[in-house]
Amino acid sequence: MGAGMFICEDAGGLAETFRVETSYMPSRETGDPYLQSIQWSRRAIGFKLFLSLAMIGRTGYAVQLEHDVALGAALRERLREAGWQIVNDTPLPLVCFTHPVLSGVSADAAHEWLAAEIVRRGRAWVSTARVRGEIALRACITSHRTTVDDLETLVDELGQSLGAVRAAKGV
Repeated sequence: MGAGMFICEDAGGLAETFRVETSYMPSRETGDPYLQSIQWSRRAIGFKLFLSLAMIGRTGYAVQLEHDVALGAALRERLREAGWQIVNDTPLPLVCFTHPVLSGVSADAAHEWLAAEIVRRGRAWVSTARVRGEIALRACITSHRTTVDDLETLVDELGQSLGAVRAAKGV
């Protein structure tokens, strides 16, 4: 819902699909673009998507998505090499993972602490998520600026924070 737009050949059909008429709304004759949107009274959030498409086109989006997907695969591989377990299965650049050290009675607190610690240090960003009912750390690659070096930074930060968890658990 952060950005979206409809591209179609049948503008009349689109207008009819989202047609709502009340006394407080502009009439169809005004040409109000919000009348052709599921979000009638909100800002034109689809404009940023339109501008991106106008600048880089579908090919640019495809190149970026392929880049992000490759980085997601590289992150999965690098995390496995470092002893982390991948807990989701998707080709998209959304990687959910955990480590055996984080399991146990306080797994939720350990994951939350680790994510907060990574963010606090300011070199990388992760969050937590539930995957099939279990807590996990979550990394989602969405920036065109993300590089393999950034993945290494994340894995290094995770290792440092995991060391603190190990020390606290006496492992």
